[in-house]
Amino acid sequence: MLVIDAAALLGRIAPRLVNRWGVTLAGAEDKIGIGDGGLIIVRSEWSEECLRETNARFPAWYPMCIGDRISLGPLMSAGSRGCLLCAERRKPTSMPIGATDALPLPCFIDDVLGNAMHRLVDRQLGTGPDHPSILEISPDTLEVSPRHFLPDPTCPLCADLPLDSAERATIEVKSRAKPSATTFRVRDNHGVLGSRYTDPKVGVVAGLTSHITTFLPAASARFGAPGSSSSISTSYGQAGDHRTAMMLAVLEGLERRAGMRPMGKQTVVHGTYGELRAHALDPRDLGLYSEEQYTLSGFPFMRFDESLPLDWVWGYSLLRNEPILVPETMAYFHSGTRGPRLVRETSSGCAVGSCLEEAVFHSLVEVMERDALLRTWYSRPSVRQIAVTTVPDEWIRFVVERIRWRCDYEVHLFELPSDVGLATFWAMAVESGSSSSRPHSLSAVGADPHPLRAVRSALRELAGHIDWTDDWGESSTRSRPAAMLRNPYLVGEVEDHLALYCHPDAFERFAFLFTDDVRLDWNSSWSSRNSWPDHLDLRDDLGEMLDRLQRCGLDAIVVDQTGEELWSADLVCVKTLVPGALPMTFGHAYRRTTGLPRLHGVPSTTGDSAYRASTDALNPHPHPFA
Repeated sequence: MLVIDAAALLGRIAPRLVNRWGVTLAGAEDKIGIGDGGLIIVRSEWSEECLRETNARFPAWYPMCIGDRISLGPLMSAGSRGCLLCAERRKPTSMPIGATDALPLPCFIDDVLGNAMHRLVDRQLGTGPDHPSILEISPDTLEVSPRHFLPDPTCPLCADLPLDSAERATIEVKSRAKPSATTFRVRDNHGVLGSRYTDPKVGVVAGLTSHITTFLPAASARFGAPGSSSSISTSYGQAGDHRTAMMLAVLEGLERRAGMRPMGKQTVVHGTYGELRAHALDPRDLGLYSEEQYTLSGFPFMRFDESLPLDWVWGYSLLRNEPILVPETMAYFHSGTRGPRLVRETSSGCAVGSCLEEAVFHSLVEVMERDALLRTWYSRPSVRQIAVTTVPDEWIRFVVERIRWRCDYEVHLFELPSDVGLATFWAMAVESGSSSSRPHSLSAVGADPHPLRAVRSALRELAGHIDWTDDWGESSTRSRPAAMLRNPYLVGEVEDHLALYCHPDAFERFAFLFTDDVRLDWNSSWSSRNSWPDHLDLRDDLGEMLDRLQRCGLDAIVVDQTGEELWSADLVCVKTLVPGALPMTFGHAYRRTTGLPRLHGVPSTTGDSAYRASTDALNPHPHPFA
């Protein structure tokens, strides 16, 4: 085993490594012959430039850092994935690995270090586990911690993404057996809680926390944006148990990372819609902005023009069974640094699944849920209010009663119109007393092929909103909604939409939901009488959904967003676009209602004819959903 540039940093333990562990020490300028014993190069810190230069000099080697902790690895070799720079880019804060003042090395660390070096070489010789990892040694305790990590798909040193193509985008829907007819998941995914995803230093998820909340077990996961360790976001999960809540938080984080920018393929198509129209989706079919919006001061998005050059990615039309080009900035919501952005895209329509069929199905459920709630909000048709006490589900009645008992909220349940026959419910918590210490109202929506599951979904989200707004009693928290009431353009982020309707003076905007005091029995609801067919194959459920979309004149265009981070756990992530459906938007200035004919013919759940709204009659207020 040959160790370069170690004598000065290793100090007094260097001779013991030579004598007891068969280590050969060499200087950076020495003539070095590479044998089979392994090569370790020591630095106090590594920069990208230094790593690149060393890669060019040696075909296979291990970096070692000596700072407040000692780190060894990973294996650096030509063509391998998962290098030291990948691990550095995973760190919560951006700094070179090892770039801290070195501590004095204690006695006996030579045995620990010598053993760790041989463990590294075992991997190179094929006698150890085959995955990127770093061995970290604490000088204080001599504890050796293996840190496994996933390659960074955006790493400038070792990433090698394939080129995007129509062939790569082609989808073949396959048979997928389900555990039961009432579930739409092929398997659970608790495996993502493993150390390769959740490590505080080199994991895709930098932090995973379980929370004790008022109503349901919850969890949050901290993760960085692709290619950036300084931009930290948080994803959330809520479920009936803490382990599942943590799994959901991690999956949501992986989904959002995958949807930010291409991480499984390189974008190669660049051109105008006019040049590519034979194989491209017209961006106007996804809803753009009005002329009035483009004239707003500081409005950041460009008017679409058929001669405007754009980057395009390949998707696949499931109804036309052919590849189709989609603007990259409408397929990835943090994309667009290289060219013009047409819209403020969101993660709506992104979904992670155990297989492509599962991911596509759940992405379509989300798209059509958002379409139903926005059509209802903008057009304000008559809707049915369901008496929650008549819902035949003990868990639902328990949560509603707990919300009433703990927070003095009355829960209202509204059935939203859905022309694709997807059970969709709006759950609203309304403060039933005169207290000013809690939000006056909070809203959440759930959709599912099975009506009771849709209601449960809405209530889980509503419970999370109640916990999130626990600081409403502070005057500083209440001042912003009051300002947003006067100026809707202050509603700029996701949380603003919720916060606005916490203010009691905003409640009058829900008047169209409360045109009478009638609350129907659950058995009178449209959803309870229109069941989803029972299937034991997820392919059949997806086929049912596509048939319903087709009857409404809608297509489903799937962009596969899966990258190496998801492949390693046998997961798939997609973004599904439904041209004509109302897109979810956040920020009142960015709502997209132009060029969407569906908006002006919204069916009613009360049995009335479709409600037709003119553009002038659309609800002028920001929506209340997150």
